Amino acid sequence: MDKEFLRQYMAVRKITDKEERTIKYNEVFCTSKSNDELVNEHECHLQYLNAMQIVLDKFIETIENIRDKLILSYIANEMMTQQEVAEKMGLNRSTVSKIIKKYIG
Repeated sequence: MDKEFLRQYMAVRKITDKEERTIKYNEVFCTSKSNDELVNEHECHLQYLNAMQIVLDKFIETIENIRDKLILSYIANEMMTQQEVAEKMGLNRSTVSKIIKKYIG
């Protein structure tokens, strides 16, 4: 597990979220065939995201420290920022950053 994997995962997750909003919008306001193409592309991205999610979940499961596991889960699964995690857990953002670096250097 490295930073690049996590960056890629979060980027694909943002793409799929945006695609879902676009598809829902198009279903309400358009009857364009281009929406079908977007749906197909979105399904491919979701498959890739699901495969990445499995790898990420397995990695997080290997972490023994409960606090560290929770921090990485918030970052990866809840898409929280380091600052949001720090506030939620009563930590400094720099502490959250160090914990993340410990696992994904």
